[in-house]
Amino acid sequence: MNEKPIVFSERMVDAILNTKPNVWPPEKVNDKFNFFKSMTRRILKPRYRKGESGFEVSIRETTKERTVHIIDEEGAFTRVYDPPYEIGDVLYVKETWRVSCVGTGGGDWATIVYKNGVKTIDISGKQSPYYATKARWQSPRFMRHEASRIKLKVVGVGLERIQDIRNEDALREGMSKGIGHSLDMGLHAEYDIQKGMGAVAIYSKYWDVLNEKRGYSWESNPWVWVYEFMRLS
Repeated sequence: MNEKPIVFSERMVDAILNTKPNVWPPEKVNDKFNFFKSMTRRILKPRYRKGESGFEVSIRETTKERTVHIIDEEGAFTRVYDPPYEIGDVLYVKETWRVSCVGTGGGDWATIVYKNGVKTIDISGKQSPYYATKARWQSPRFMRHEASRIKLKVVGVGLERIQDIRNEDALREGMSKGIGHSLDMGLHAEYDIQKGMGAVAIYSKYWDVLNEKRGYSWESNPWVWVYEFMRLS
């Protein structure tokens, strides 16, 4: 089975690592940390073919099943757009990384350093990129498959507007109920659930940090794919 890549931020990797592998429903590894992650939402952004100009989500009245139809410039359906990840897919996580050291002896190897861990990998026949990137932190997008340490299995796929997220799902997205789990890009704050800052409110701020400048703000309420996953490793 071909594994597909998926990118997560440092904070979300922390939440995934605090989720027990091969356990469903998901459980925390350490209850001292009040966050875990078994769900992610990704913007519905189809790649259009020639003559296609947009998409429309249709909802079947009887089953509430949602289908994405790609439309042409005249508004006619041209095809159904399937989610990038399907149930049963295995994903390898791409995260911030760097090379600590490389060497030989029993084969060529490299030690990969993550923001909160290390891993030694076999680089026989592919040494060049690991020598070239030595010591500098690298974007998750440049992580090669063999350097990944986390695998996930997709167990559920859904489609909804981002503002349809429920409080329990926001918790499964890695948010904390009592403390606003660090909101990336330097925005860190504590949120008291009693003051109305629940997990959804925290998630809405986190969402905007990642997506507002890309034109997909919380307020614009875009359609998103909703993926449930089980951590494998």
